[in-house]
Amino acid sequence: MAERPCVEMQPGTRGWLSTFIIQLVATHSSTFTAIDKHQHDNLPFIRLLNRPSTIARAVQYYWNTVNAEVTTDRLLTPLQHWRVVECLKELGSALWSLSDVLANLCRTSPSNPVGVTLALQVQGLASSREPLTLIYRVQAGREIHDHDEIEANVALVTPAYAQNKAEWPDELSATFLALMNRCAAERKRAPREVVRYAGQGPVGHSQNRRQAISVSSDDPEDAVPKPDPSPPVRRGWARDIMGSRVNIQASEPRMLIDGELVGASDGNTFPLFNPATGEQVANVPEATLDDVNRAVSAAKRAFPEWSALDPAKRGSYMKKLAVLIREHNDELALLEAKSMGRPLPEFFEGYVSSGSYEHYAEAWPHIQGQASLNTPGYVTMTLRQPFGVVAAIIPWNASLLFFASKSAPALITGNTVVLKSSEKAPLGAAKFAELIHKAGFPPGVFNVISGHGSPSGAALSSHMDVRAISFTGSSRTGRAIQEAAAKSNLKKVILELGGKSPVIIFEDADIDQAVKDTMHSIQWNSGQACMANSRVYVQESVSDKFVEGCKKALATVKAGDPTEKGVNHGPQADKTQYETVMSYIDEGKKSGTLALGGEGNLDKTGGFFVEPTIFLNTAEDAKIMKEEVFGPVVNINIIKTEEEAIAKANDTEYGLYAAVYTKNIDRAMRVVKQLDSGYVGINCTSPTTARDLPFGGYKSSGQGREGWLCSMENFLEVKSVIMKVESKL
Repeated sequence: MAERPCVEMQPGTRGWLSTFIIQLVATHSSTFTAIDKHQHDNLPFIRLLNRPSTIARAVQYYWNTVNAEVTTDRLLTPLQHWRVVECLKELGSALWSLSDVLANLCRTSPSNPVGVTLALQVQGLASSREPLTLIYRVQAGREIHDHDEIEANVALVTPAYAQNKAEWPDELSATFLALMNRCAAERKRAPREVVRYAGQGPVGHSQNRRQAISVSSDDPEDAVPKPDPSPPVRRGWARDIMGSRVNIQASEPRMLIDGELVGASDGNTFPLFNPATGEQVANVPEATLDDVNRAVSAAKRAFPEWSALDPAKRGSYMKKLAVLIREHNDELALLEAKSMGRPLPEFFEGYVSSGSYEHYAEAWPHIQGQASLNTPGYVTMTLRQPFGVVAAIIPWNASLLFFASKSAPALITGNTVVLKSSEKAPLGAAKFAELIHKAGFPPGVFNVISGHGSPSGAALSSHMDVRAISFTGSSRTGRAIQEAAAKSNLKKVILELGGKSPVIIFEDADIDQAVKDTMHSIQWNSGQACMANSRVYVQESVSDKFVEGCKKALATVKAGDPTEKGVNHGPQADKTQYETVMSYIDEGKKSGTLALGGEGNLDKTGGFFVEPTIFLNTAEDAKIMKEEVFGPVVNINIIKTEEEAIAKANDTEYGLYAAVYTKNIDRAMRVVKQLDSGYVGINCTSPTTARDLPFGGYKSSGQGREGWLCSMENFLEVKSVIMKVESKL
């Protein structure tokens, strides 16, 4: 077999391949199914038919992360990279085999333009060693079932491609020959950077589609796209977002209550400031008690019909929302950058949250009870039923991730939702509210409000019609929610709270990797992560090498406006958070040795920036070692023995995440068993997680677990049923 063309690719080809696969699989899966079913049951492509969306998401993520042309150290992990490459290899093998099949179909069934188009696409992929330079609309000149046109990617490739035109059906050869001639002319006249479309993101993005394709007639001469000179040349993801026409102030953010986008009932708003510049970017509705009551009442009214709806139908609304989120990924990234200061290259929540809605939309078959015959004379069973109205209160540090991870499992299990965004980062959630409205959810099913903890958060926690509440945030607020729930109707409470995550590094560890991982953990999102490894215990014999490596790693961090290219360190979320972090740093200077950073540069930039900071040999009973800082501050202490490391790691009220670095698997497992943490990494650390693992903490880090395999359980009641059976002898 010839070399597979999609295993080793140049960056531009990777970008084109992502658009190609996404469009190909999504648009023509039924055609592939028919071909496999009736003609070629042994095609390797049949293995992929059950997971086209997985492939599409993998390729999209690969494109947005690896081929973004943005300077960033946060690329795919080795395991993620391996999985995506293996996916591409499998797809490449399948497409290679499918190429001949479709070419034969073209020759034998010229009346099937869908097959013709697919054959041209696949043959272009198989023979191309260059990135696609233009997107063309190819029309077959006849009605095709429900389609009057077919959008296709036709590559200007090697001369061998044009020579194969003799093998095309006679009815279409003239059309495509004319098209190829026009393509060649366009390619000569226009610089590649101007006409380039491939490698600029999924075809499904409506703005890109409008810019790339302009067709007004069936004449193949008019089927050539005219490049739009108005938008800037897209040379990278970050630059594209920076050049976006998104205007945050063009329309004020709105809440979604009972199917309508509204402001606060009393008209009150609160100002939102860009933490990088101090400039006001929006006025956000401050939900009142009346707004909370209206949202909960709407959810309560919608619950009977929503919970009785076919779960597959419930999932269809979620799939629509997932598509809309992906289409607005760039805008969401910019909103989060302006809202809470996350650098654009670090934005991952668009595709991850979209994937969450898609996952749960397909997970409804797992909503099952059990049956038993173990009780003589009876049949016993359990039913899994939704609670009713579920409230979700999300944090600001990864708001859209938690928006989806809490609402998606609640919705698919038949609950209705009232979600409150964080006052520190409400813009992305407000955009989600618009997309929910656009997706067509029935009124009252999905409500989104904005505001501070008081009054709206407190009102949800104590509301008598809210049957369950899920919260991610500080342990202090979690306790308040737990208390309010207990004093009202004993609603179910799921809490994912703070952390003071330890990392233990033994002398046999890969020190370079440990440096890279731990410093990324504390610097990512400017240290604003509940699972950031803020305490590091390193064995004495390798401590000097480790500390020097850490200082070098953090010294290269580039702080600045999160929308600027190359910036990988944003500000703290607001003035309150900035002042909190700086107060901990001041305390740390008294109880430890400052090795790096320790300064804020608010006065220099107007933004709430804190330098990545390293303290050495801090007293174990110091405040900075006991309390969550939620900033780019790490304490590195020396340990001599395994027993000492475990004792110090566990000497905290928190237990969310921990990690151990060693090449000795026996030691690793021995230590893991003794760490008081709900999540433990071996030779990896936060933010490394797996979505199919339960996530949650010990002790003051929360109660309950979240994750793809357990989140639905959080929103289902268990009802036991016993039925007497008459026995006749």
